[in-house]
Amino acid sequence: METLETAARIRPTPYKSEEVINNFRALLADADMEREFEILKIGRLNIFRRKKAAFELTALYIALWKLALGKSFPNDAEPFYREYIEDTYVKPEGETLKPSTRSFLEMICGYVSLLEQSGDADFTAVAKHLVEQFAKKPGEHREMEMRLILVIRSAYKSIFDRLI
Repeated sequence: METLETAARIRPTPYKSEEVINNFRALLADADMEREFEILKIGRLNIFRRKKAAFELTALYIALWKLALGKSFPNDAEPFYREYIEDTYVKPEGETLKPSTRSFLEMICGYVSLLEQSGDADFTAVAKHLVEQFAKKPGEHREMEMRLILVIRSAYKSIFDRLI
Protein backbone atom coordinates (compact mmCIF):
# COMPACT_ATOMS: atom_id res chain seq x y z
CA MET A 1 0.00 0.00 0.00
CA GLU A 2 1.21 3.49 -0.85
CA THR A 3 1.92 5.92 1.99
CA LEU A 4 1.49 9.67 1.81
CA GLU A 5 5.26 10.14 1.72
CA THR A 6 5.79 7.84 -1.25
CA ALA A 7 2.73 9.21 -3.05
CA ALA A 8 4.21 12.71 -2.94
CA ARG A 9 7.46 11.44 -4.42
CA ILE A 10 5.83 9.44 -7.19
CA ARG A 11 3.28 12.00 -8.34
CA PRO A 12 4.67 14.14 -11.19
CA THR A 13 4.50 17.89 -10.81
CA PRO A 14 1.79 19.60 -12.86
CA TYR A 15 4.10 22.53 -13.59
CA LYS A 16 6.53 22.89 -16.44
CA SER A 17 10.08 23.91 -15.74
CA GLU A 18 9.65 27.12 -17.77
CA GLU A 19 6.82 28.24 -15.47
CA VAL A 20 8.79 27.63 -12.31
CA ILE A 21 12.03 29.12 -13.68
CA ASN A 22 10.38 32.21 -15.18
CA ASN A 23 8.55 32.82 -11.93
CA PHE A 24 11.84 32.72 -10.02
CA ARG A 25 13.49 35.02 -12.56
CA ALA A 26 10.72 37.54 -11.92
CA LEU A 27 11.17 37.20 -8.15
CA LEU A 28 14.92 37.65 -8.46
CA ALA A 29 14.51 40.69 -10.70
CA ASP A 30 12.22 42.25 -8.07
CA ALA A 31 14.50 41.44 -5.13
CA ASP A 32 15.10 44.44 -2.91
CA MET A 33 18.38 44.09 -1.04
CA GLU A 34 18.20 47.40 0.80
CA ARG A 35 17.37 45.80 4.16
CA GLU A 36 20.40 43.54 3.86
CA PHE A 37 22.62 46.47 2.87
CA GLU A 38 21.31 48.44 5.85
CA ILE A 39 21.96 45.57 8.29
CA LEU A 40 25.47 45.09 6.91
CA LYS A 41 25.98 48.86 7.07
CA ILE A 42 26.77 49.20 3.38
CA GLY A 43 25.80 52.72 2.36
CA ARG A 44 24.79 53.94 -1.08
CA LEU A 45 28.22 55.42 -1.74
CA ASN A 46 30.04 52.15 -1.00
CA ILE A 47 29.70 51.11 -4.63
CA PHE A 48 32.21 48.24 -4.64
CA ARG A 49 30.99 46.75 -1.34
CA ARG A 50 27.37 47.07 -2.56
CA LYS A 51 28.20 45.29 -5.80
CA LYS A 52 30.01 42.47 -3.99
CA ALA A 53 27.16 42.17 -1.48
CA ALA A 54 24.60 42.13 -4.31
CA PHE A 55 26.45 39.20 -5.93
CA GLU A 56 26.58 37.36 -2.60
CA LEU A 57 22.89 37.98 -1.92
CA THR A 58 21.88 36.93 -5.43
CA ALA A 59 23.82 33.69 -4.96
CA LEU A 60 22.07 33.23 -1.61
CA TYR A 61 18.63 33.81 -3.15
CA ILE A 62 19.35 31.20 -5.82
CA ALA A 63 20.39 28.73 -3.10
CA LEU A 64 17.22 29.57 -1.12
CA TRP A 65 15.19 28.92 -4.26
CA LYS A 66 16.82 25.51 -4.63
CA LEU A 67 15.97 24.74 -0.99
CA ALA A 68 12.35 25.78 -1.56
CA LEU A 69 12.19 23.70 -4.74
CA GLY A 70 13.30 20.66 -2.77
CA LYS A 71 10.42 21.13 -0.34
CA SER A 72 7.74 21.74 -2.96
CA PHE A 73 8.91 19.60 -5.87
CA PRO A 74 11.05 16.79 -4.41
CA ASN A 75 11.16 14.90 -7.72
CA ASP A 76 11.77 17.87 -9.96
CA ALA A 77 13.85 20.22 -7.81
CA GLU A 78 17.23 19.15 -9.15
CA PRO A 79 16.23 19.19 -12.85
CA PHE A 80 14.54 22.61 -12.44
CA TYR A 81 17.58 24.01 -10.66
CA ARG A 82 20.04 22.53 -13.16
CA GLU A 83 18.03 23.89 -16.09
CA TYR A 84 17.97 27.38 -14.55
CA ILE A 85 21.73 27.37 -13.95
CA GLU A 86 22.51 26.02 -17.43
CA ASP A 87 20.14 28.43 -19.20
CA THR A 88 21.22 31.45 -17.21
CA TYR A 89 24.95 31.03 -16.58
CA VAL A 90 26.51 28.20 -18.57
CA LYS A 91 27.80 28.85 -22.08
CA PRO A 92 27.08 26.60 -25.06
CA GLU A 93 29.47 23.69 -25.65
CA GLY A 94 32.95 24.75 -26.63
CA GLU A 95 32.83 28.18 -25.00
CA THR A 96 34.61 28.69 -21.71
CA LEU A 97 33.07 30.41 -18.71
CA LYS A 98 34.34 33.80 -17.70
CA PRO A 99 36.23 33.71 -14.40
CA SER A 100 33.57 35.93 -12.80
CA THR A 101 30.81 33.53 -13.85
CA ARG A 102 32.79 30.57 -12.58
CA SER A 103 33.33 32.25 -9.20
CA PHE A 104 29.64 33.19 -9.02
CA LEU A 105 28.63 29.57 -9.63
CA GLU A 106 31.06 28.50 -6.90
CA MET A 107 29.49 31.09 -4.61
CA ILE A 108 26.05 29.60 -5.29
CA CYS A 109 27.39 26.11 -4.53
CA GLY A 110 28.83 27.41 -1.27
CA TYR A 111 25.46 28.74 -0.16
CA VAL A 112 23.73 25.54 -1.28
CA SER A 113 26.10 23.50 0.90
CA LEU A 114 25.63 25.88 3.85
CA LEU A 115 21.85 25.53 3.53
CA GLU A 116 22.01 21.74 3.18
CA GLN A 117 23.46 21.52 6.70
CA SER A 118 20.29 22.68 8.45
CA GLY A 119 17.72 23.21 5.69
CA ASP A 120 15.08 25.80 6.37
CA ALA A 121 15.24 25.27 10.14
CA ASP A 122 18.24 27.50 10.84
CA PHE A 123 19.88 30.21 8.75
CA THR A 124 22.58 31.03 11.31
CA ALA A 125 25.49 29.65 9.25
CA VAL A 126 24.48 31.71 6.23
CA ALA A 127 24.02 34.88 8.27
CA LYS A 128 27.36 34.33 9.99
CA HIS A 129 29.08 33.90 6.62
CA LEU A 130 27.60 37.15 5.29
CA VAL A 131 28.53 39.08 8.42
CA GLU A 132 32.09 37.77 8.30
CA GLN A 133 32.31 38.92 4.69
CA PHE A 134 30.97 42.46 5.19
CA ALA A 135 30.97 43.61 8.82
CA LYS A 136 33.76 46.00 9.71
CA LYS A 137 33.47 46.05 13.49
CA PRO A 138 33.62 42.69 15.31
CA GLY A 139 31.46 43.99 18.17
CA GLU A 140 28.50 44.32 15.80
CA HIS A 141 28.59 40.75 14.50
CA ARG A 142 26.04 39.15 16.84
CA GLU A 143 23.36 41.81 16.32
CA MET A 144 23.90 41.75 12.55
CA GLU A 145 23.67 37.96 12.49
CA MET A 146 20.38 37.96 14.40
CA ARG A 147 18.85 40.61 12.13
CA LEU A 148 20.11 38.84 9.00
CA ILE A 149 18.65 35.51 10.13
CA LEU A 150 15.20 37.16 10.21
CA VAL A 151 15.67 38.80 6.82
CA ILE A 152 16.94 35.56 5.24
CA ARG A 153 13.99 33.63 6.73
CA SER A 154 11.66 36.27 5.28
CA ALA A 155 13.32 35.99 1.86
CA TYR A 156 13.06 32.19 1.98
CA LYS A 157 9.38 32.36 2.94
CA SER A 158 8.71 34.84 0.13
CA ILE A 159 10.45 32.58 -2.41
CA PHE A 160 8.70 29.49 -1.05
CA ASP A 161 5.26 31.14 -1.10
CA ARG A 162 5.73 32.33 -4.67
CA LEU A 163 7.27 29.28 -6.34
CA ILE A 164 4.22 29.20 -8.60
